[in-house]
Amino acid sequence: EEDVVITREQHHAQRREERRRRRQKRAQHSISLSSAISMDIYGNSALNSRSGMGTVSHDPASPRSPNTDGVRGRRPRPSELEEASGEGRPLRWQTVVAFFVFAMGPGWVLDTALYQQMPWFQSTQSEGLKLASQMTIAGILSMPFLILPYIFINSSLPKGVSHMLMISILCFAEAILTFLVGILWSVSANGVSFALLGTSFFASGIGGFQSIVVLPWISQEFNPRIISIVLTGSHFGNVLTSLLGLAQSPGGARRFTPTVFFMILFTILICPVV
Repeated sequence: EEDVVITREQHHAQRREERRRRRQKRAQHSISLSSAISMDIYGNSALNSRSGMGTVSHDPASPRSPNTDGVRGRRPRPSELEEASGEGRPLRWQTVVAFFVFAMGPGWVLDTALYQQMPWFQSTQSEGLKLASQMTIAGILSMPFLILPYIFINSSLPKGVSHMLMISILCFAEAILTFLVGILWSVSANGVSFALLGTSFFASGIGGFQSIVVLPWISQEFNPRIISIVLTGSHFGNVLTSLLGLAQSPGGARRFTPTVFFMILFTILICPVV
């Protein structure tokens, strides 16, 4: 009877071990499906922390233990830190394209587009040459209003939730403003171009949020190397706007109207929203 009990216990222990191995294998398989781009974005240490695997092994027998060289308390080399964070491996092209396109949304694209159309605006709006300085002042006035949202984002809500929510709002807002100004750019009352001044105010505010929301969010939540991709994508959006204005020639040939210009820009700004 004792032999039978021991045999049963061994059998149950073996079954438990098999079930544990199957669960571990399934977990590793599910992680491997999305680990390629996730390691590009978050790095190895952040990916491990999200998957619950931990970032550093404290087992002296572990091959990843920081003390395998026999020197306890040794400071890691820069190459080791780079390997642990995932910063030493090249980024995949899918990651680069995704953040490159995303960066054209929350930035200075619309503000640049407004000044691309300034020759047309100055010749058709009642303000004339004064319109450029008035739009500049309207943009500057938006900066103090960034203080309260900045405090709210960094203190009242969890950073991951608040930053992601704010960036989504910025992407939608810039696309919607571009569409509206394409329709209402000529609207004025009592010699004041309210549509252009209001758009300049909000467009400058969106551009200001790039420095206080987008870039801190990237540096905290993702691989720091993605910051350069985001800035490159943002500047590329400005280049596209400039090339579009060059093709239009608003101060010369005027090949198409500002409405067409802003609608083309609207289709570009839809891509970061998607």
